[in-house]
Amino acid sequence: MSDGHPQCDGRRQAEAAIIESERPGWAVIYGVYSRLFWAFGAPDGKPIGARSASELLGAMRAAERSQAGPHYQQGPPHQMPGTS
Repeated sequence: MSDGHPQCDGRRQAEAAIIESERPGWAVIYGVYSRLFWAFGAPDGKPIGARSASELLGAMRAAERSQAGPHYQQGPPHQMPGTS
């Protein structure tokens, strides 16, 4: 089976659909012509392209992390009086 075989394309399109179903807020497709996975929904608004599903997932996670704020909700922890 060659890389451009319709069955391979169908498998990759199915992988894209699975990623999209597991990642709310993202639209994910496999481009048959470009032979790339594409994700839309990054916090910065830029599309993400990748050669493999695993590469795409890593790039999606990185995009989410790059826009994530500090892990605390109400500001940094306060120092106790008398401590430095």
